Amino acid sequence: MRTYLDCIPCFVRQALEAVRMVSADAAVHPMRREAIEKMLAKAGVSWSLVEALQARGDLAASAYEGNEYYLRSFRKTAKD
Repeated sequence: MRTYLDCIPCFVRQALEAVRMVSADAAVHPMRREAIEKMLAKAGVSWSLVEALQARGDLAASAYEGNEYYLRSFRKTAKD
């Protein structure tokens, strides 16, 4: 596969999207399940990523007015 200068913006965008999905600095605003599914599909990632983040305690789910929302989990950490 050949790489051209035109490819660099796409590589950077894809990397930023991946980091934003798994970063500890994720947005604090809840996201609807449909929006997350669309973002994951665009990135080529399965829903198992969301399940893994929930299992680790990094992502919390909440229901409001019949919609399912996900947001960063705010766990208290021990301070040294």
